[in-house]
Amino acid sequence: NFFSKRSFRSNPLKRTKSVTKLERKRIVDSDGVPVPPRLRTSRSHESLLSGQSVMQTLDLGSGGVEIKPLHPSVLGREHCFQVTLPTSNPRYFSCRSADERDNLRKSVQPDQEHVRRMDNSLKIWILEAKGVPNKKRYFCELCLDKTLYARTSSKQKGEMCFWGEHFDFHNLPLVNIININLYREADHKKKRDKNVLV
Repeated sequence: NFFSKRSFRSNPLKRTKSVTKLERKRIVDSDGVPVPPRLRTSRSHESLLSGQSVMQTLDLGSGGVEIKPLHPSVLGREHCFQVTLPTSNPRYFSCRSADERDNLRKSVQPDQEHVRRMDNSLKIWILEAKGVPNKKRYFCELCLDKTLYARTSSKQKGEMCFWGEHFDFHNLPLVNIININLYREADHKKKRDKNVLV
């Protein structure tokens, strides 16, 4: 019988007391001001799998460093930029404002505004996709020289798969190849489904 006393005695339950917010001890400094508690280290599954430390340094003084502003569609945030070093993969950063982003770029490349240069810009409209199956969701990625610069929103194909999205880029490096890649979005109901290049 599950509810008999013998089953509890043979397999005793260990009880633990959880500490509520009111029972936590508050540390007070010599002036009587409460000291904030220490931050605890994360023990999440992702942090255990990650072999890299959270804090990393980048040598921005070496030659060949490229700093490019990113379109908000790439990371879903305003005022982001990409730092590419010749020896590593691109890193992405976010700022509070466009001025903060531009000041960071100027601190790394202070002479860029005082030398002769060519300013390249690109304005492009992505209108619609034709000849794709119905009832699927699609999005486009705009790549310049195989580097992702922008991404459209995801649209479901009904009668038409229409975006009508405008992208405007300034201060571009010299660009040789412009690609617009059309992807079928992964079905979120299927765990193993991935975005597929059409």
